[in-house]
Amino acid sequence: MNSLTGNGVADGAVLESVEECCIHLLGAPPDSIDYPGGKSRKSIRVWVSGQSFILSSRRSEGRAQLEAGVLHELHKAGAPVPELLVQHGKWVVQKDLGDNRLSIALNSVAEHDQEALLGKVLESIEAYQLAAMHTGLGARVAEIGQTEEWNMKFAQAPMRLAGELSMKLPKYPVADVASLLKIEQPQFIKWDARLGNALLDDQQRVYWIDWEHAGKRHPMDDVAWMLGDEYMPELDPVVEARLIDAAMRMLGCSEKDLPYFFLMGTLHMTIRLALIVDRKADKDWWDPDKCMQLDHIGVVKKQAITLARRASRWCEIAPCIKSLQPFYDELVAYIEKQ
Repeated sequence: MNSLTGNGVADGAVLESVEECCIHLLGAPPDSIDYPGGKSRKSIRVWVSGQSFILSSRRSEGRAQLEAGVLHELHKAGAPVPELLVQHGKWVVQKDLGDNRLSIALNSVAEHDQEALLGKVLESIEAYQLAAMHTGLGARVAEIGQTEEWNMKFAQAPMRLAGELSMKLPKYPVADVASLLKIEQPQFIKWDARLGNALLDDQQRVYWIDWEHAGKRHPMDDVAWMLGDEYMPELDPVVEARLIDAAMRMLGCSEKDLPYFFLMGTLHMTIRLALIVDRKADKDWWDPDKCMQLDHIGVVKKQAITLARRASRWCEIAPCIKSLQPFYDELVAYIEKQ
C-alpha cells in the first residue's frame, strides 16, 4: 500500500484527480491509495476514514454511466456484483471486495477441486444473466457485434494471427463464419467475462467486476470468455464437456447452440493468442505470478500453449473452421520452441 506522499505514487495530475474525487464523492481526502492491477490500470483502491473503496476511471462518461447503471440494477436484484456507491463523470465508486481473483484461486486449488469451483462460476453467470432478464436490463444495453464490419473483423482473427507469425493458414470460408456470428435474439451478457474480472470472497462466493463493456449477444459468450481465458488451467476434456453441458442447461441453450459456442470460443482464444504474441514479440516470457497478481495479459509460455491446444480441440467441432486445426497444432509447436 502506498501513502499519498510515499514512493511510487501516481503522477501529480492523476493523484489530484483521485483526491478531488474522494473529497467530492466520499466526503474526505484519501488516507492512502493502492493499485490492485498496477499503476497502468484505471482502478484504484483508496482508504478514506478507515474504509477502503474501489475507484475506477472509465474511458468516457458514457462508459461510466453504463457500468453504474448495470451495477445498480444487478446488485438490487441480488446478482453477484459489487455494490455501486456513486458515479460521477468518468468515475465509478464501488464497494471493495478484496483481491482474491478467480484466475489466482483457480490455479491454486487441486485439480480435482477445479470442477467444483468452476461450477460455482457458472452459477454466478446464470445468476447475473437471470437478474438482467427479470429487470429488463437487456432491453437497455446495446447489442455487441451488430454490424457486418464487426462480424467480419472477428471472423478474420485467425488470418491476423497467422500474418503476425508469418505462418501458413489453411483456407476457410470467412464470410460464412462472419454470418454465423450474427445473433438473432441477443440477450444480456457481461462480455468481458475473463477470470481476472471475477473475485472470490471469504466464503468462496464468486462476484463479477468491470461492467463497462456489458451489452447483449449470445448468452454462451460469457462462458466462451471464461473457459477461453488464458489463465484457465488445462482441464480434462471430460470435465470440460460436463461444464459446457451444464452451462448450456443453466443459460437456457440447446444442442443447436453448441457449434456456435465452439466457433465463438475458438475465435476468442485466437484473439487472446494474438494479444499474447504481440506483447511478447521477441522478448522473454513474462513472470506468471506477477501476471496473475496484476491481471495482465498472460504472456506466459504455459498459458499460451494451453490456450492454443484448447483452440485446436474446439475448432474441430466448430462450423466452418475445422480446416484450421493444423494451424493451431503448428501454433502449439511454435510456442513450445520459444
